[in-house]
Amino acid sequence: MASAMPTSQSCVLCGQPATRACVACKTDLDLTTTYYCTTDCQRSHWKEHKAGCATGANRAALHRAARMARDIFLDFNNQTWGDKVLNVQERGNVLRIAIKELSVENIYVPFPKHLGLSASDEAAVLSHCACTGSLAYMWDVIGVLLSGRAEIL
Repeated sequence: MASAMPTSQSCVLCGQPATRACVACKTDLDLTTTYYCTTDCQRSHWKEHKAGCATGANRAALHRAARMARDIFLDFNNQTWGDKVLNVQERGNVLRIAIKELSVENIYVPFPKHLGLSASDEAAVLSHCACTGSLAYMWDVIGVLLSGRAEIL
């Protein structure tokens, strides 16, 4: 199945200007997408395209699972924050994070929004401070996200 889209690509089968891309392997990633000018060209090319299309679809699914896992990971850490960030300083391409560990009684506190961090810097702080623990908790979630895709790893 192909989706209509304006493109400057050429049909992989006949070389005519293509206005359709294979929906199964088309992704927002920098992966190769196969383009066609008509449904007839796509049907004629399917036997040759099938194996590559499945590989592209598996790679796209793996990237979607990784993005979902990242989002779940960051949300989990945002909800279960256990450190008091005293200060975050950017020096070149490095974030320096000053942290004071909290007592067991105050294990979860809100993530410090007053620091005014960009979204990417906040993600870096959340990831740095809670990477291993959260990934251990997420083992089952990652297993579900990658269900049926283990053979491509």
